[in-house]
Amino acid sequence: MQTITEIEQAVISLPKNQINEFRKWFYEYENDIWDEIIEKDAESGKLDFLMNKAFFNYKEVIKNQSDGYYF
Repeated sequence: MQTITEIEQAVISLPKNQINEFRKWFYEYENDIWDEIIEKDAESGKLDFLMNKAFFNYKEVIKNQSDGYYF
């Protein structure tokens, strides 16, 4: 396994035309990790409070619209 310093040096030594290719790959890699974290948190219920808050806010908007207010 390479150390962070070795990885940094490898990135620094990449030809300039490959930096953008590496950036795109790393961006996708980070997004995949983030998606996994969000999926696990959603399945475990850690994000339920966000859903509840959104639902409450939605109900408030609907209530205000029926009272003649739109925001």
